[in-house]
Amino acid sequence: MTSQLSEDAEALLRRALAGIEANPESWSQQVWLCGTQACLAGWVVAAAEGLSIVDLDRGPSLIPFQARRLLGLSPPQASELFYFTFVRLAGSIYREPTFADLCDRVFEVTGVRHHPQGASGAG
Repeated sequence: MTSQLSEDAEALLRRALAGIEANPESWSQQVWLCGTQACLAGWVVAAAEGLSIVDLDRGPSLIPFQARRLLGLSPPQASELFYFTFVRLAGSIYREPTFADLCDRVFEVTGVRHHPQGASGAG
């Protein structure tokens, strides 16, 4: 699968993923709800502006829209990436996504493959 993003958008997404990978304690797909913008959308905006995730100061409701615009995603694609908050294991059993899960979702939605450091074939 080839990337569905522009070269600039793909590079931006890769910078955001590298930032998350380097700072996993500052990432959560759940956190955007409380306004800290530590989900993928927040990392995309921070990377675009050359900011640390902790220096990003926006209302949480603006972040997903700005990230969607920066990456050139459709609303359904953005939802698949930015609101990816749980992984269904079986029946009603869920868990939070891991970074490898996020990388897999990014590939499914955008065609951009990021291999987490230390992962063998995942992501």
